[in-house]
Amino acid sequence: MSSITLVSPDRYEEALRCVLGRRRAVAMTPLIDRLTTAGRLRDGSLMAAETSDGRFVAASLMVQGAGRTVSVMLSTPHGSGGAARCEAVLNSAVDSLAGWPVDLAQALLSPSDTAVLGVFEACEFFRLAELHTMTMAVRSRRGDVELPEGLALRDASDAELPGILDQTYVDTQDCPQLHGLRHTVDIVAGHRAGGQVVSALWQTIVRDGQPVGCVLMTCDRDAVADLAYIGLMPSSRGRGIAGAVLRVMLKRLLSCDIRTIRLAVDATNAPATRLYRQLGFKKTQIQIAVIRSTRDLQVGAAHQQDVHKKSTS
Repeated sequence: MSSITLVSPDRYEEALRCVLGRRRAVAMTPLIDRLTTAGRLRDGSLMAAETSDGRFVAASLMVQGAGRTVSVMLSTPHGSGGAARCEAVLNSAVDSLAGWPVDLAQALLSPSDTAVLGVFEACEFFRLAELHTMTMAVRSRRGDVELPEGLALRDASDAELPGILDQTYVDTQDCPQLHGLRHTVDIVAGHRAGGQVVSALWQTIVRDGQPVGCVLMTCDRDAVADLAYIGLMPSSRGRGIAGAVLRVMLKRLLSCDIRTIRLAVDATNAPATRLYRQLGFKKTQIQIAVIRSTRDLQVGAAHQQDVHKKSTS
């Protein structure tokens, strides 16, 4: 028999090793220090199933992220009753999110993690997408790279981005089930938190003087950039705009001393995947994204009111 317990700080390392399983080579102390310093390892982050003799036999880790999200990691079920133990841990972890400022719980799994996927699904997470990570070395290209006439880029502001993003989400083929699960201002905050934002790489796409989309890239400390998002409004799709914009942005990466760019794309988004391959991106990893909305946990018990809805009074 085992009971579900909130892991105390003095047992963080033990619980993390349970979560990481075969990845025990990870240095625990620096990882714990890094998460704690960043404010991402808070009270309630680690839950575990504890046996009567005090051993952890299953555990979960929740790391709060920007944009009202939380990332979840779960130990792999082992032995008789392993799946049930993991389900109990994960359900307890999700229930504890009632006190967290998050709207969306998410996890990235290897396609081979079928047992873990089954636990998440049993705990009301649903499979969002198969995500393909694609990378490319940034190199100088012959000839000038310019935008077609009528098309321009300008520095994007966080004030205008939510309205632009909302229009680019209409009939999107990239993880459409995410639409409406978070406020768009929180999505912008999440994109910003992905790395350093350089104005030249954080751009609104303008066509004939009107905003029609955006391209958002962030940089890290290892000369790597992430394509956080590129999207167009429906009336501007199918015109070669995304390809033209990305070619200009790739040239800008060189001036920012970026040598590698990566992205993640929904495997069912054929137009985007085709464009990335034409530009030279190669698939390097496959992950399964599972999500669960936690907004139902944020309802105030006293008034049964969704705390996210603005009062109309």
